[in-house]
Amino acid sequence: MGLTMSRILILEGNEQTRLSMHQCLEANGLYVASTNDHEHALRLLYHFMPDLVVADWQAANGAQLCLNIRAFHHYDHVPILLTEYVLRQDSLAAGSCMKDYDDTPIKARLMSRYGCDEFWAKPGNLEVLIDKVAFLLAVSEQRAERRAELRAEDSEPDEE
Repeated sequence: MGLTMSRILILEGNEQTRLSMHQCLEANGLYVASTNDHEHALRLLYHFMPDLVVADWQAANGAQLCLNIRAFHHYDHVPILLTEYVLRQDSLAAGSCMKDYDDTPIKARLMSRYGCDEFWAKPGNLEVLIDKVAFLLAVSEQRAERRAELRAEDSEPDEE
């Protein structure tokens, strides 16, 4: 599937950030649906059938969306990239776009608590967002291929 033609669902509470992410992902050949409302995101999940979800952890209740997705059998395989604003005085003073920010502690906590696959610290470099989306889509594609192989093996008759 690759990066193009993949469907991305964005749940983001900040309108300007949501539009920036939406436009950036579309410019990279992705189909994007975005909202700032948790309930609308659940409806889009069903109708849009995304290949990946990008969700604002707190402001738009992305943590709850993450838990909802992991609870639905039909969607539990969909990768989730949680986002959150992380303010660091040293990064802001240096003029950094958070490109070198070490998000490992936050990511580990969110992955274990909510079942997300990746974390993106905002304000962040949109190139980093694209890299994370591309990585998660590649992993998702590999998982889908492996699930198909396992189903094919299960459906083969046993030789006696």
